[in-house]
Amino acid sequence: MKFPQTIDEIRGYFKGLTFHEVDLSIIIGSFFISQYIYGPTRPNYPFNWMYRLAAVKTFFLQRTKRTFSSMKPIIPQADYIMVTTGVDRNDLLMLPVLEQLAHSSRLIIYTESTSLKESYTFPSIRLQDMPFSAKVWQQATSFLWKDIHSRLSVFQKDFGLNYYEVYCILSALCTSIATVLKAERLLEQARPKVVFTEADWYLNNAIILQVARRKDITSATLVHGIRGGDSFHSSLWSYLIADRLIVWGEWMRQDFIGLGIPKNKILVGGYPRLAPLSYKDRQAARDLLLAQTDEISKRVIVLVSSSLGRDKPAVELFMNAQNQSPDCYFMIRPHPQENLAWYETNLLDGLKRVQNPRHWTLANTLALADVVVGTNSTACIDALIIGKRLILIREGGFNYEDTPMLRDAIKRKVAFIAGNSDELAKLLREAPLGSIRDARSFAKECALCLGSEAAHLTGNLLHNICLD
Repeated sequence: MKFPQTIDEIRGYFKGLTFHEVDLSIIIGSFFISQYIYGPTRPNYPFNWMYRLAAVKTFFLQRTKRTFSSMKPIIPQADYIMVTTGVDRNDLLMLPVLEQLAHSSRLIIYTESTSLKESYTFPSIRLQDMPFSAKVWQQATSFLWKDIHSRLSVFQKDFGLNYYEVYCILSALCTSIATVLKAERLLEQARPKVVFTEADWYLNNAIILQVARRKDITSATLVHGIRGGDSFHSSLWSYLIADRLIVWGEWMRQDFIGLGIPKNKILVGGYPRLAPLSYKDRQAARDLLLAQTDEISKRVIVLVSSSLGRDKPAVELFMNAQNQSPDCYFMIRPHPQENLAWYETNLLDGLKRVQNPRHWTLANTLALADVVVGTNSTACIDALIIGKRLILIREGGFNYEDTPMLRDAIKRKVAFIAGNSDELAKLLREAPLGSIRDARSFAKECALCLGSEAAHLTGNLLHNICLD
């Protein structure tokens, strides 16, 4: 199967495929991002995909009559609209900024989920609750179907897609046409001055930002996560859909300039996801640890896991290293989406060494940890930015040295790499792991400021954009 080298290579197959002047080729790029970066799922369906295409078309034309919302939510006018996926880790980046703006501005959140805090008083509108014209949707899908069919024929042949993957593309395209109609209604009624989001390449975010540009509404996006060094991943980061890009610090600003983003489109706003650790965070973490063990005098080493099943070998590697590290106390922070029953069944200590995410905040975890161990997790980046020392467990298919930020951290001995339990134990036993001063210096370069200070600065940047 052919592997795409850049996002533009994928989009080239669908160049000129538009609806209401919105470029639908970006949707295909979003599909490949999820498939090749965030975990491919390629079930082998023994169907003739071209034969099944007709059935998919019929399914969507019938389905729209049952699923489009009959609700007519009241959409107030707003200065700002935040477009979010509603994913908790993204909300941690966006909502502090909203809190800053909420004191003096009219706000609307446009989200795909209901995970937002109920305490927020500004309007929140779910994607599925926005009405749209089923008749216009049917006309558009029927009109575009022949063009989509011919393009998919070539695309499927070159990239070896199975039926399931073709179905996903068709689903994304059909849904995107409805999203265009929803976005048009939302922006016409709210009449915002700025639309902003946590990542402009998410499928619905990319569509809404394009509709905003057509209506001469300025848009901005925050940097979410860090880029890898391969050409496909870098091409994702260098393709800016929003009008402005708000980055964490000067180091990241220079990185994006190197990728070709114009200087005047990049602003530095800090990292609003985490605040500097306080005495209260450390005391709360000590109390939580004392409730589980009396070994508080030892160095605490915390593994931050993710929701991916392939990380379980990392858990085994981590726990094996504790046998060679008697001066350390090993704990695991599972991802909030993970099932704690797995740890109870597969670890000798049961849940004794496992932090229950319902009780432990990320701030508690980072405050407690002397060293953070992890795989490809956002929490690893949080640890670096907050000035913690980091050991990365090498996992198949991901090269940490290809990621500029991590490569620099490794070079400066702020982060290390362990390929097995012996290497991890050796690093904990022999390596100085750099000084706290080195970690804090690196953190300052990566993020100009943290927490509420960053949220305040980012809010001011958005306010200035609003006044332009």
